[in-house]
Amino acid sequence: NNQAVKKGYLFFAIVGNKFNGCDFIDEAIQKGAVSIIAPESYKKKINTNIPIIKVSNTRKALAFAASKFFIKKPKNILAVTGTNGKTSIAYFVKMLLEKFHVKAASVGTLGIIGNEKARLQNTTPDPITLHHSLSKFYDQSYNHVIIEASSHGLDQYRMDGFNINMGIFTNITRDHYDYHKNYENYERAKFRLFNEILKP
Repeated sequence: NNQAVKKGYLFFAIVGNKFNGCDFIDEAIQKGAVSIIAPESYKKKINTNIPIIKVSNTRKALAFAASKFFIKKPKNILAVTGTNGKTSIAYFVKMLLEKFHVKAASVGTLGIIGNEKARLQNTTPDPITLHHSLSKFYDQSYNHVIIEASSHGLDQYRMDGFNINMGIFTNITRDHYDYHKNYENYERAKFRLFNEILKP
């Protein structure tokens, strides 16, 4: 978000569905960004000495940068994906763990739930919010966290950069074609959890 840029910040120019982060690079520099992470396709010459680092995937780079910034993470992270049932299963797993006196936190449709509760705009939050939340859970002695992994969140690399060691798949039906365009893309996004993110 270019509105949040301040002096000393690193700016990731992400190409989104509505806005292109590259259009805000000049503004980010004026606000004090010390470096820019831009897609390889970015060709504009910038009259500045600050480094512009080009990467193949700015969303993935953001997730891994957030992971390096918020290093501490709970030991056991479970992700739940599927068209239906993510919220219910996340809630049931959290309740089951607590029934056996295991401290558990969750992130998803119901918000960020640990020692405190915070609302979320998206089922799976952006990487900075997610990594920051996991770091706070660690500080609050949570060793078990359940995260709802939406297809949007998986497709936009919000779940990358930390060790997910358990995964649950509920089901898949035709949904979110406004974003994914077709069933194959939707299925591919869901299965990123198992094919690319989850530990072997």
